[in-house]
Amino acid sequence: MPKVRAMPKVLLVEDSMAEQMRLKTIIQKIGYTVACASDGRQALELLKKRSIQLVVSDWRMPAMTGIDLCRTLRKEPAYGSPYFILLTGFNTQADMVAGMDAGAIDRAVAGVAGFSQLFPFAFRHVLRIE
Repeated sequence: MPKVRAMPKVLLVEDSMAEQMRLKTIIQKIGYTVACASDGRQALELLKKRSIQLVVSDWRMPAMTGIDLCRTLRKEPAYGSPYFILLTGFNTQADMVAGMDAGAIDRAVAGVAGFSQLFPFAFRHVLRIE
């Protein structure tokens, strides 16, 4: 009998409630379980309590940016090693390098179409390694 895998869990980190609701709806429509945090510090608390396979985070947030959150996750083994996608409108080569240097697997340009296309791709990689 084939093993049934649990659906991977996503942590969405977004300080704008309107954007958080919009992105959460997209992720849920694709079929994934979503936990939400409104800033990096709240995200770290959730990551201590839950097994999360993928973090999707806004880049610009008060208190702790998405880049800072990603760096913290990569430095602290206690958080596991979730994949990390930064959502941003930043599009310079320097911005992309900064995101990758922090440990993000990809940088998504803001917009529903781009996010909808990127998200299933990221999960194929998460599912392959488990």
